[in-house]
Amino acid sequence: MGLGSTAFFLERSWPTPLAWAPVRAICTVIGIVLAVHVSGPIADLVMGAPEAAPAAPKFSAPALPPKEAVAAAIKAGELRYLSVPRCIDEVPGYPVSEAGKPDIPPPSKVGVKKLGPACDDTLGSEGIARVYATREYAAEYNRLMYEHNKAAEPKPAVGENKPESKTENK
Repeated sequence: MGLGSTAFFLERSWPTPLAWAPVRAICTVIGIVLAVHVSGPIADLVMGAPEAAPAAPKFSAPALPPKEAVAAAIKAGELRYLSVPRCIDEVPGYPVSEAGKPDIPPPSKVGVKKLGPACDDTLGSEGIARVYATREYAAEYNRLMYEHNKAAEPKPAVGENKPESKTENK
């Protein structure tokens, strides 16, 4: 493109019948278009075809019901909880109430204006249904795991944590 635009301004390099400015402009544009259309396929041959983006993993619902999944996890020694990504509306930069200071009204009382797409727009109705199903599954799984972990905690023996009196040791 640089050569084409330079050639347009060099009036002496053009033959006399083509030295008129409108003819030079048309010839320059045609030359630039031709150069771009010829260099594009050559660049594709040299660079190769662009790689396709990896496909997103397909969502598959858990095969086991939560009760059986917790039992299998406990048997395997896995006592961690499940976490589920959330799609929430947040108000970044809005101050948060601190202990001992006057309460700051929530942003919903002041008023909130939406910016950007909502979860429904991004995920679609099928995606939102999958998110809710996953959240329900994780809630039941975590409830069962919490009950197991709470029951597995060692309980202090009666009188074990009783502080000794100073008068008894004298």
